[in-house]
Amino acid sequence: HVRSRRQRQMCIRDRIETGFDEASPGRGRVNYRGASWDARSAQEHFATGALTTIIDRNGSNLVVGDKEL
Repeated sequence: HVRSRRQRQMCIRDRIETGFDEASPGRGRVNYRGASWDARSAQEHFATGALTTIIDRNGSNLVVGDKEL
């Protein structure tokens, strides 16, 4: 499987700040390089403080998940 340059760059870990819970399944905020970002995921729930992987970016939203590229 050959990954694009963008995919290689986006295979980075970040930390869940808020969301990804019953009140906001599949969406929340993550901390990446000291900044807070809006994020979405196919996975509905993550624990606050959990590490996850940035798998893509859609505008100013990060797409996160447990998928390792």
